[in-house]
Amino acid sequence: MPDDDTPARSVSIVLVGGGHAHAVALACGLAAGRDTDIVLVAPDRFAPYSGMIPGAIAGRYRTEEAHVDLVGLCAARGVRLVTGRAAGIDRAGRRLLLEDGAPIPFDLLSVNIGITPDVSAIAGAGHATTIKPIDGLIGRIEALNQQGRPGHLAVVGGGAGGVEVAFALRNGLAGSRVTLVMRDGLLPGHGRLARHLIRRALVRQDIATIDRFTVARVEPDRLVAADGRYLTSDTVLLNTGASPAEWFPATGLALDAGGFLAVGPTLQVLGEQHVFAAGDCAGMVQTPRPKAGVYAVRQGRVIAANLMEASAALRAGRAARLMTYRPQARALAILSTGDGRAVASWGPLAASGRWVWWWKDRIDRRFMDDLAAAGQPRSKS
Repeated sequence: MPDDDTPARSVSIVLVGGGHAHAVALACGLAAGRDTDIVLVAPDRFAPYSGMIPGAIAGRYRTEEAHVDLVGLCAARGVRLVTGRAAGIDRAGRRLLLEDGAPIPFDLLSVNIGITPDVSAIAGAGHATTIKPIDGLIGRIEALNQQGRPGHLAVVGGGAGGVEVAFALRNGLAGSRVTLVMRDGLLPGHGRLARHLIRRALVRQDIATIDRFTVARVEPDRLVAADGRYLTSDTVLLNTGASPAEWFPATGLALDAGGFLAVGPTLQVLGEQHVFAAGDCAGMVQTPRPKAGVYAVRQGRVIAANLMEASAALRAGRAARLMTYRPQARALAILSTGDGRAVASWGPLAASGRWVWWWKDRIDRRFMDDLAAAGQPRSKS
């Protein structure tokens, strides 16, 4: 038992990435204090909110409305914001390594950096624009718009991300022609009714679709399939399967079958007491779920509670009593069709219309308003 005069141990928490889980964690109570130092490492001062990015591309939101102000959020929580990207982890020395070579020491680490598309099987992928990571996507699309004639846009990927971006481009880029290119069909994993409603919206907006088209090569002016078919296009946007960060394997941390950080119910990386992970970069080995922002948002509260408890346990020299994250069995997906309508999908159930867009807009604005309110200066009274 330490003497009363023994100074309390200071604990350093490093958050890697300004994704949904970390933003929510800061908003709902994770904060620096006299004995806790917190650093957030993020590539930019503003983090995109994936739920509103398609709406911003379609012209329904201003760019700033679709981004979380990490500066304000960090300032309100006493967190130091470091602009940069992670490049590795020194587990033995407990240091986060950045691309610029600067190390940041930590006692506790939480990783929430999202994913990138897996383009390893596509030759010439450098000729295309990737939809993820989503930070910077609006800027890349604005550049297309400034060219005056966006021409024919091919969006590769029939999942929710590709579908929403296809609709957003059709509505946000005047005069554009859009084709949705799919390998595994439209909205795999969603119900038949949702697929029907989305396909009807694609037809209504004159968005062409090509199925069973496995892209083997991207050329400056066309896509080439594995079976030799090709599609001419002026711009290609890729939203293919998820790929983890290239530096994960070198960390020696436990990975799941897809190469993502393998986490248990407390969101600790398996076999690690001091490393946590959340969002798309993490694989929940006991309760696997699709890569979707709704899970990251709900993980935020658990990350906040567990980092604060782990920090208190380190200072007190005791075992941490951590919270368990229990993901919902089925998640609601609401897909914007870019024209003031949306499609809601929940298992076999689905609905569409302007009221669904209003519902989605209300949910998204409330979420962002809550984060903005959390980023206001704290009262000193």
